[in-house]
Amino acid sequence: MLAAREAERLIRKYSDMIYRIALHNLNDPADADDIFQDVCIELLKKCPFGDDERIKAWLIRVTINKCRSFHRLFWQRNRESLEDHADMEAPAH
Repeated sequence: MLAAREAERLIRKYSDMIYRIALHNLNDPADADDIFQDVCIELLKKCPFGDDERIKAWLIRVTINKCRSFHRLFWQRNRESLEDHADMEAPAH
């Protein structure tokens, strides 16, 4: 696990980048905040060792992957079957 001081330094250094990537991908500040928190937790649990550039690349990849997962979950939760709407009438012209 990453030392608390090192994690805090990395989060301060890359927080703006992580948030901007999430906001760009999700177009919703609240969802971007959620992704930011998830990435910070991931950093604390699984951060790779290496220089700051390697960690930066890792953070970018984790952020993008979490945004993609968020999109997949959103669409899976909000799907409806065509059969659910079979009884709808066609609009009158």
